[in-house]
Amino acid sequence: MSPLALRARGQRGLSLVELLVGLTLGLTVIAAALALYLSSGHALRSTQATTQMTEDASVALAILRAQIALAGYSNPSGLDSQGQMTRAFTGQGLFGCTGGITPTSIGHPQLHDIVCQDDPDQADAIVVRYEADTRNTLATAAGTPTDCLGNSTPLVDGTHHLADNRYFVHNHTLSCRGNGHSVSQPLVDHIVDLDLRYGIATPAANAPDDVTLRYLTAQEVSGSAMPASTSPLWRQVKAVRLCLVLRSELEVQDSAMTYTNCLGLTQAAPDRRLYRAFHTTVSLPNPL
Repeated sequence: MSPLALRARGQRGLSLVELLVGLTLGLTVIAAALALYLSSGHALRSTQATTQMTEDASVALAILRAQIALAGYSNPSGLDSQGQMTRAFTGQGLFGCTGGITPTSIGHPQLHDIVCQDDPDQADAIVVRYEADTRNTLATAAGTPTDCLGNSTPLVDGTHHLADNRYFVHNHTLSCRGNGHSVSQPLVDHIVDLDLRYGIATPAANAPDDVTLRYLTAQEVSGSAMPASTSPLWRQVKAVRLCLVLRSELEVQDSAMTYTNCLGLTQAAPDRRLYRAFHTTVSLPNPL
C-alpha cells in the first residue's frame, strides 16, 4: 500500500450511526442538566417567596397582636367608694366591621358614626382604642403619646391621651388610620384577606361560674344594634382570633394553584403567586 493510501486510511471519520449515537447521548445529558437547573431555580423561587410571606405575616401579626391586646387599657388612677379601680378612659375599647368600614365613615372620630360594609367576601376591619402614654407608644420629641402612625394623639377631657387606631386592608396592604392625622398609611404589603372572630364570654346555663367562649363575626356581635357599635356584646369580647392570607410578591408557580383560606376551605388562586393563611389568637386582659 502506498504512503498516500495509508494516510487516507488513518483519517477515516465517524460513521453515520456513530454520529447519531453521540448526538443522542449529548442531547440527553443537556436535557437532564437543563431540567435540573429549572427545578433548582423553581425551588429557590418558591423558598424565597415562602420566606417573604412568612416575614410579612410575622410583622403584620405582631402589629395587630400588640394593638388588640391594648384595647380598653387605661392606667388606674385610684379607687372609688366601692373599692373598684378608677380609670381616666372608660369608653369602648374595641369595635369591628365585617367586610371593612365604608370609605366615607372611616375617618369619623366617634364609633357610632362608623358604618360597616357587612360584606363577608371582603377583608374585615378593626378599631382599637386605649389610653396612650409614653409606655405603650413611641412618644414624640415633646413627650406626647402617639397613634399607630407615630402622630400625636389628642388630649381628652384634659386627663388622658386617646389612641383610636383603625386597621383595614386596602389594595392588598394592611393599613392604619390613627386619630393623630387625617390620612391612612400602609403598614405591610401583600395582604389578601383579614378575617376576625370575636370571643364572647358565655356562662353555662347549669353552671354560671363556667364561662366558655363562642367566636362570632363582627356582624354577629353587632346584631341588629343601631348604630352597630352600641351592641353590648362589644364590651364582652375577651379574645380575638386573627387570620391573615398573604400572597407572594412574584408569580413563582408554573400555573395557578389552590390554597386553604381563613375558613379552612380550598380556594383557587387567581394567579400564579403563592398564597397562605396565618392564624393567631389574642386575649384581651384590660376588659377583664
